[in-house]
Amino acid sequence: MTWEGIIPRKRRKTFEQFLHHDNPRIRACAEEMLNQDKAERAIMRSAAEQDEAMLDQHILAAEYNADVSQLDGKTGEPDDARWITEIPF
Repeated sequence: MTWEGIIPRKRRKTFEQFLHHDNPRIRACAEEMLNQDKAERAIMRSAAEQDEAMLDQHILAAEYNADVSQLDGKTGEPDDARWITEIPF
């Protein structure tokens, strides 16, 4: 196990032998370690998803700010000639 409480992928196969050990105390300890591994991985996955969501928000905000700065003082409203609001009949 690492200091973060994670069982590295390369060592999982070796670790699994303790889950099937003859001694019940060793099995119980291995199960506890496995539960800790699952909990730590869930926390890390959640943090990564939150980081990704924050990054997406920053990218969207940057794109919006770039679009607004390209207007150069224009109102952003469409030209009246292009958008006819009256029905011709």
